[in-house]
Amino acid sequence: MKLVEVINVFRFDPAKNSYCHDMDGDGVICMAVDILPTEFAKEASQHFGDILSEFVGSLASMTEAADLPGHLKRACISYKGELTPLYEYIPRMRKSDPQYALLP
Repeated sequence: MKLVEVINVFRFDPAKNSYCHDMDGDGVICMAVDILPTEFAKEASQHFGDILSEFVGSLASMTEAADLPGHLKRACISYKGELTPLYEYIPRMRKSDPQYALLP
């Protein structure tokens, strides 16, 4: 039984201003799940995108997670291939619930 049918993943390399459909090389991995539990109004999504776009450059070029502002640091799920401290519970949660054990 597959829990997630379609996940769209691409890599954006800000240094080359290019998009690739792989996860090899430099850049930011972006993922979109096409089945969302809720949807935002168009205006809210536009506002969120406008605000987020102010941070994308600094996020893409950061070298240390500790240098991020607190609200962005708390939103960062992984850094250098490891879960950040706020999200270290995820492997324990997956082990405790058979439903999550099916996910890679």
